[in-house]
Amino acid sequence: MNGLPSVSVVVVNYRRAEDTIACLKALRDDVDYPAELVRLVCVDNSEDPDQAARIAAAVPEAVLVETGHNHGFAGGCNRGVERATGEIIGFLNSDARPHPRWVAAAVEAFLADRRIASVASKVLDWDGATIDYAGAAVSWFGMGFKPGNGSPDGPGFDRQKDVLFGTGSAMFVRAEEYRAVGGFDERFFMFFEDVDLGWRLNLRGHRVRYEPASIAYHRHHASMAGAGEFREQYLLERNALMLLYKNLERSTLDRVLPAALALAVRRGTGRGEVDPDQFELARRGDGDDLPTTAVPKVALAPLLAIDRFVEALPELHAARAVEQHHRVRSDAELRPLMGDVDEPLVGSVPYLLAHRAIARAFAVDDALDGPRRADLRFATRYLAAGGPVRLARRAAGRLLRRYGLRRS
Repeated sequence: MNGLPSVSVVVVNYRRAEDTIACLKALRDDVDYPAELVRLVCVDNSEDPDQAARIAAAVPEAVLVETGHNHGFAGGCNRGVERATGEIIGFLNSDARPHPRWVAAAVEAFLADRRIASVASKVLDWDGATIDYAGAAVSWFGMGFKPGNGSPDGPGFDRQKDVLFGTGSAMFVRAEEYRAVGGFDERFFMFFEDVDLGWRLNLRGHRVRYEPASIAYHRHHASMAGAGEFREQYLLERNALMLLYKNLERSTLDRVLPAALALAVRRGTGRGEVDPDQFELARRGDGDDLPTTAVPKVALAPLLAIDRFVEALPELHAARAVEQHHRVRSDAELRPLMGDVDEPLVGSVPYLLAHRAIARAFAVDDALDGPRRADLRFATRYLAAGGPVRLARRAAGRLLRRYGLRRS
């Protein structure tokens, strides 16, 4: 067909057969790309065989992979790719639908430049009004995030650009490159496996290209519904540490990882509203004879995440050795793709103060941005966080004067 590549689209189902069926039907009926070049692969991660039966009956054209077990998004996608035959692999969340040109626009980007290994789609909310994904960033402590998320869609989000990663909810990868890097890292299970994949592709010299004409619409059913916020926080904290360990250069990692561990603990005590001074010796009193104390699960999540990160270190060490061996681009070269690495992701004044103090103490700024830019960003956020206005202004003023931007 005029030299067009074949495309396999992988959709992972987990207990949401109706959403998955709607997604597969949209891919079958609405996508403006030669049907004979599109192969649909549905991976059913549900334990209930009725889910697979319903999907098979509704969309018999799809290749159905029944795992009988929840392998997470990463594992489900990898099992789908095992059955994929396309030169290009597309990934679409089961609670998303494609724009008619979702596939065609991505293919055009691939054909325009052989160095492009992955195309990141523009993702909008279900109504097409607000941004879900239109670019990528990662904080110095390992949390991937999507700048512009929740903003009204507009021309400012319609510029093609290289990015660190695409969102797993709607993206494409050349099959040969996906397999060459080992696909998604199943240790992540879900959350940041897409960040890790894009980062690894970039490390090896490939390009990940944001293509705003390749559009998908995301309904945002909560994949963690009923599981508890603490489980989500646990996965985010653990996966952020794995992400840093695998992909940063040693000189950067040596400064960033200790700081990330310290900040993870502070996020836990802050979210759980734990009294951090309760074990101080000067506060001996009632309750000292009790062997336990109440700790909210969201406060415990980072501690368990760090423990599981430590448990995974032997495997991660081997994975890190592979990625660093294949590295052809330095952290400095990839820095422009990382976005606002100093984004704290939590807006309270005590957290911001801790975030800044930790970054300074471990010289994170020296490794990534330099203290000037980081301090100025901190001053802006501190002012916006609603803390003591007089104190905030004074702190910001000192920083501005230090860098000659305000007279004494």
